[in-house]
Amino acid sequence: MRNQTNYPLSDDTGQIYKQIPNNEVEILQDIVPATGLEISMKVIPTKDILEKSSLILGVSIVHLASDNAKVIPINNQTIVRCDKCRAYINPYCKFQENGYKWQCALCNSVNLTPTHYYAPLDKSGLRTDRKEKSELIEGTVDFVATKDYYSRPPSPPTYFFLIDLVPKSHLLPCIQAIKNALQEISKNGDPSTQIGFILFDENIYFVSLSQEFKQPKIFIQNQINLFPLPEKYFISTLNDVQDNLPAFFEFLSKVEPKISEKTCFFDILGPIFELMKVAGGGKLIIIQSHDKLGENPHLKVDNQSAAAGKNKLLNITSNYFIEQASLITGGSLTTIDLFIISNNYKVILI
Repeated sequence: MRNQTNYPLSDDTGQIYKQIPNNEVEILQDIVPATGLEISMKVIPTKDILEKSSLILGVSIVHLASDNAKVIPINNQTIVRCDKCRAYINPYCKFQENGYKWQCALCNSVNLTPTHYYAPLDKSGLRTDRKEKSELIEGTVDFVATKDYYSRPPSPPTYFFLIDLVPKSHLLPCIQAIKNALQEISKNGDPSTQIGFILFDENIYFVSLSQEFKQPKIFIQNQINLFPLPEKYFISTLNDVQDNLPAFFEFLSKVEPKISEKTCFFDILGPIFELMKVAGGGKLIIIQSHDKLGENPHLKVDNQSAAAGKNKLLNITSNYFIEQASLITGGSLTTIDLFIISNNYKVILI
């Protein structure tokens, strides 16, 4: 069957081809994985035909799409970007004046090629080393950020666990999951990884795993004014607390929670945010079970629905405390993973 149009087609594998000079086909025709790009038409019409047909021409691009047939290259070299629009150099950029300049594919600005990045052009006008530059032949490249991109020296990975002392049937699987995660980090993770634990029910249990102690130290308070010890005792390097971890997990599996109408959840969040800020940020993992989290008038629990036999609704909408907490955690480079454990299904609005 003869193709009656001069428009680019997609082949049976779903890869997209463009009308481009023959000397550029080699580097442009296969840079986007089929899993990462889908086009609404197999035949791309001219502008006039597209307007007359009233059809929609669109392209769906999946960010960070993976191609199982390829390994995404990692670029450890200096990142070359456009001086005007800050676009990254890519296969669609064109080099000029024997490689001393390059034209941005987005804003068409002409940039000087950095001295360390220079390579002469061949007879076809392409760089002689293009096959050695993954960013010039691949559609997906992972760049390793250099120190120029750091706003501050990188902090060690930090994982802080805030654990509601729920019934053992709920808590034991969580303990095992935490053990498995920490073992994996010990084997394959960053050796400077830091961890910390605080437990709560109607009381607050400060846990120090510092190697300065022969066994874990648990400090119990019914309200928080100050940390019982300096902050450094509550976040420790994972490798330094390996000897104290088994005893702590044993305590955690045997402790009997005090069941009450409220917990110290909101009482402890503020100090924990400050603690994470001192640590340089990280991940705060919250494991929570109680419906009544403490004295916080902004937290609304739909008890009427519960009384009517419906699912309970935890409504954190318009919560000033949560709003402020999000600003604090963002400024301290802290992210939160919240795990809700319950016998009943809950809908949470945040």
